[in-house]
Amino acid sequence: LNEIKTYSLAGRLDLLQEAIDNFREQADIAIELSKLLKHISACDQLQVSSEYHDL
Repeated sequence: LNEIKTYSLAGRLDLLQEAIDNFREQADIAIELSKLLKHISACDQLQVSSEYHDL
């Protein structure tokens, strides 16, 4: 996000677009990873394991 701010303030539209594209790519990866983790945590074995560790 700092790159986006810096390039925006500097008027470097070429670098700004590249930074925005990189941010979108990383955001998409984070979203997909969170979906995967949610799916994995729904498995019974992991739920039992996490319940055991909460005790």
